[in-house]
Formats: sequence, structure tokens, C-alpha cells
Amino acid sequence: LLKAVKAETGQDMEKALRDCIGKGEKSATKKNVYKLIYLDLAMNLKGSQETQSSSKRKELFQMAWVNYAFLSPYLRRVDRAMEKECREAFKKALKPGRDGKFDSETRKIQDILSSIFN
Repeated sequence: LLKAVKAETGQDMEKALRDCIGKGEKSATKKNVYKLIYLDLAMNLKGSQETQSSSKRKELFQMAWVNYAFLSPYLRRVDRAMEKECREAFKKALKPGRDGKFDSETRKIQDILSSIFN
């Protein structure tokens, strides 16, 4: 995951994590772990928008949802209203019967999360 994030985003999260751990900075370490999860989520959302396969699009979006489940408690502490808005966008997109097109929800999720993690 660390290599994929660096290749895709240019962000060296391994170095960031090693630095924080080396300095014993628990809070900064946690924030960097959350950011790593967010970056993986963002890569999954991006992949879901770029693929032509409906089944692959759904799979990548569901992987982003799993990442979101890890981030949700942290997001709730940071901004409860934004976390709720993001959760609702995921739920709307994942409702049965959707054709695998989540563009509006994906943009909304990306906007909310990038405002927190960038």
C-alpha cells in the first residue's frame, strides 16, 4: 500500500510514518495512518471513475467504503456534520439497483474528505 500510494500520489507516507514513530509522536502517527487510509480510499474512488467495467467500478467503490469505515470515527471527531454527509453519499451510491455510476456521490465524497486531509 505504501508503495502504491507513493507511486500514485507522490506522497512518501512510509517516511512520514517512520519519522513520527521514531520521534514517539503518537498523535502525528495516528494522523498519518488516517491519511494513508484516506489516500487508499481516494485511489479506489479514482479507479472507480476511470474503469469502464461496471463490476470493477462497484468493487472499487466498495473498497473505498471499507476504507471509509476505518476513517469514520476519526472524521466524526473532526467534523460530525461532514462525516454524516459523506456517509450518506456512500449509502446512496451503494443502494441496490444502482447501475454502478457513482459520479456525483464520488465527487461529493472526494470534496469532503480532501477538505479534511489536504
